[in-house]
Amino acid sequence: KRYEDIPVLGTRQSEE
Repeated sequence: KRYEDIPVLGTRQSEE
């Protein structure tokens, strides 16, 4: 899953 546009816990994650 990609979370580039979605801030996760105030941090941006990609492909994790």
